[in-house]
Amino acid sequence: CIVMLGLLPTRGFLVGSKAVGNILPMMRSVAGTRTHGTFFKALLMTCASANVAASEGKKPSFLDGAKLFDQNGNAVSPSVLEGTTVALYISGEWCPMCTSFTPDLKAFYDKHKTCSKSGQQQLSIIFVSSDANRLAAEDHFSRQGDWLYLDYGSPLRQELKRRYKIWSGREVSELGASRRSGIPGLVVA
Repeated sequence: CIVMLGLLPTRGFLVGSKAVGNILPMMRSVAGTRTHGTFFKALLMTCASANVAASEGKKPSFLDGAKLFDQNGNAVSPSVLEGTTVALYISGEWCPMCTSFTPDLKAFYDKHKTCSKSGQQQLSIIFVSSDANRLAAEDHFSRQGDWLYLDYGSPLRQELKRRYKIWSGREVSELGASRRSGIPGLVVA
């Protein structure tokens, strides 16, 4: 089950390839912050659906061989993702919508990353950078949640953007113009 959720500046957000709602009137308080309420409701439902697949204890196969890092710069095996819903967060530090959305995503993640009954991690987020270079990407990641970072130099970074057709306008010359959504984008697997 792969669901793409991408913010759209005037049309709301994408669930798959359908635009849903309008972001501006959807603002409400979640976890003490101003958030895009309907977007996060859709994300919660998506995570619940994906958790059924994740409960089989498998990590997403598209991450085989991925070089992942935590906030301390330590290499992390993709096997830590087994049994969790995985969301790919495609974002760039220079993007105003991204810098506005990241704190809301962090609040959502902090509230829902562990199961309230079992205490086990149920949600994992992997940052996939659309920044101009490794230094900018690592600086951007340092101000995000305690999720994981896909190595900037990994070919998988651009491959995932192509697969899900989510990249920034600045990346059109490299990745093409036939994208589904710009950034920020969230793919829930």
